Amino acid sequence: MALTYEDPQRHTPRFPFLAKAKIMSADSIEATRVTELSLYGCYLETTAALPRGTRVLLNILIGGQCFEATASILYSHPTLGMGVVCREVKPTADTALQEWLQQSLDKQKATSSIEFLNPTGKCCRMGRAHARI
Repeated sequence: MALTYEDPQRHTPRFPFLAKAKIMSADSIEATRVTELSLYGCYLETTAALPRGTRVLLNILIGGQCFEATASILYSHPTLGMGVVCREVKPTADTALQEWLQQSLDKQKATSSIEFLNPTGKCCRMGRAHARI
């Protein structure tokens, strides 16, 4: 069963993620880079951002795995990049996406605490929510 999503509001967290990507529209093919990934879309760094609403075919390649989905440009930042929302994900690509998201979540959890020296000189480890000073 293919995953579909039509609501442009973000309902799931985005994770830092680096991978090569390619987007194909009706009149262009653009090599780009994914910098953030979520269950329903991603952010692509590119100097040739496409207009909002443009339908594209999105390919993300990493570690021998390929993710492919039809998608739309949700928002565009000229010369910086664009937010892409996936409309239809191929069922075979869903497995790669789930693995990448789990890896990103695990990586984020592993780095979600900080180490610092408290006033007594002892090393302390605190989660992000408690690290406000």
